[in-house]
Amino acid sequence: MSDQVISLNSARPFTTDQNAWASNDGQGNLRSSFRSLVTGACSLFLIGQAIIQTESAEAKTFINSYVSFELADRWNCVLEQTEWVCRTSGAGDAREAIIILTAKEVGPQDSLPAYLGHLKAPRQITTRTGMPITSEIQKVEQRLINSQPWADGMHLQSEVPNYYTRYVATTKDDIAVLVTFSAHKTHYSKYAQDFFRAIESLKVVWTKTSRGAANRGPMGPGGGLLGSGSGGSAVGFDLPEEGENLGEGGDLTTQAVFGIAALLVVAAIFLLMRKKKPAKKKR
Repeated sequence: MSDQVISLNSARPFTTDQNAWASNDGQGNLRSSFRSLVTGACSLFLIGQAIIQTESAEAKTFINSYVSFELADRWNCVLEQTEWVCRTSGAGDAREAIIILTAKEVGPQDSLPAYLGHLKAPRQITTRTGMPITSEIQKVEQRLINSQPWADGMHLQSEVPNYYTRYVATTKDDIAVLVTFSAHKTHYSKYAQDFFRAIESLKVVWTKTSRGAANRGPMGPGGGLLGSGSGGSAVGFDLPEEGENLGEGGDLTTQAVFGIAALLVVAAIFLLMRKKKPAKKKR
């Protein structure tokens, strides 16, 4: 005769079999542990996202005689010769990313079609050991940013080995402006939000009434605005030695949070896949 008397609850049949009760309780504990691990992993993921957003939440406006744009508070810009150079203030971050702004009087080689054509061609640079490198084109397009047409292009290894560089260039009246955003490929995601904010807020503030010599800021040399690949000769760019590993992108706090979240997800999957053998009924 069966030990099961009657089913009062479809989720858990009433039974006098103690082994069956233990099996059901085990499955319940397994499901509870799985839910706890998934909840914990999701919470840590959200905390990591909050850390990333907080790091770039506060912004300030950079402005000179020619352009203005928003920068996350961790960036500082200084004038070096005829270029504005912006770096982050975090310890060890100065070699990970850099923003360089230059402006010059419009010449015969300065136009949006010329910039787009230049960006659509791979660039050649030479490393400090004399090895030639051809850049990899990521994208090139003409787009409007705050009602101003810009040439927007991105290359890998067009200025510095292992660095992505995004070029944003335009002309207005008698000036040409170029802003470059460079970051090491293992750290680009760390600065992507900062670069996006700066680019989307770009405005040319130079006007015809600004042409007086007293209003002019330092101007770059003549010739084509985009020039040729410098191989890392950007003013003050303290490059790592060739072959030096700058580590994984992101700061240690963010890495730790996502690392713990990943471990919790793995543990949850393990518990989900683990199947408890059904207990044998005693005769």
